[in-house]
Amino acid sequence: DASLSLTVEKQGYLFFSENFNIEKGEYTNLKPYLKNVALKPILPGESIVLKNIFFASNSYSLEEESSVELNKLYVLLSKNAKLKIEVIGHTDDIGDAKTNMKLSENRAKAVVVYLVSKGISSERLSYKGFGESKPIISNDTEEGRKQNRRTEVKVVGS
Repeated sequence: DASLSLTVEKQGYLFFSENFNIEKGEYTNLKPYLKNVALKPILPGESIVLKNIFFASNSYSLEEESSVELNKLYVLLSKNAKLKIEVIGHTDDIGDAKTNMKLSENRAKAVVVYLVSKGISSERLSYKGFGESKPIISNDTEEGRKQNRRTEVKVVGS
């Protein structure tokens, strides 16, 4: 299997990223892929899902492959010195609700800690965890649970 990521960036807008998996054996049958991407302006209330942030299962330890996306977020904050964001963590509904709430908060905090370690002022950053309380799709399938386990960034000031 191979993992590919797509990033679209434009001055004055939040970046867009997506992660694609190509299964072994599909390499010879690849066809062009068209995707319309609507970028969101850097305005209070706008948010994006960071689709290339990965954590170990049932952990808030950032996986190494998250560094590319985290660095894109760092660059966005560096280029937009007045930008203030809130990092929001979500989980699927597997496990205890209280545990999921704490896990989602710790995952959001891990992103903030990373940004602070790179030199972004903590005054520009906040975090919150919602656990399993705000699913975007049904948790009945593994694909649904995967989409619900997400990290969002919301603009709270610009």
